[in-house]
Amino acid sequence: MRGLAYYPDNADLLCIQGYGYRKMGQYAQSVDAVSKGILLDPRPVRYASRGYGYLALGNYSAALADAETGIALNASYPATYAVKALALKGMGTNSGALAAIEQALALDPGNAHYWHVKGMLLAAGGNCTGSRDALERSLDIDPDYTLPWPGFPGADESLAALNATCTPATQSPSYPSTKSPVSGTIAVIGVIGAVVAIGMRK
Repeated sequence: MRGLAYYPDNADLLCIQGYGYRKMGQYAQSVDAVSKGILLDPRPVRYASRGYGYLALGNYSAALADAETGIALNASYPATYAVKALALKGMGTNSGALAAIEQALALDPGNAHYWHVKGMLLAAGGNCTGSRDALERSLDIDPDYTLPWPGFPGADESLAALNATCTPATQSPSYPSTKSPVSGTIAVIGVIGAVVAIGMRK
């Protein structure tokens, strides 16, 4: 960035540069640039930005540390909870991840990314119906929202993957089961017969 040539210690410019690096898939450079900005002026948005960089690198423990630091600075900033959710998911703690993304949604219920993350987490836990609902909600809000990094699947991709592996027959136990139409018909006929027999006795 040209601005950094004149203002090398500008935290905003450094973090904008880091954001740009992340969007171009240059994750290590992104983390380095945002780290310099954090040293100059630590803010929750910057910890969330660096956290997404760490997530893209697969460094879930560092991403979780940034999320927790951002939350400690401002518990009302939702992006840090989304970073926490994805970090916990990467570490295999799905229940904690769901709790974190619910906190993000409580603060910003109209955010397509947060609904997308919730759908991914529910799918990982085998909740097909809930996952489908969350992913469709994300697509209804904004089907083209800006993904946190290039390798992150879109909500449409997540939904397609869910539909390919999660049919009604493979839904979680909460999914309503269907009964045989033949057995249902027999049951109805039996009830009608009983009613007629009682009527004939009167």
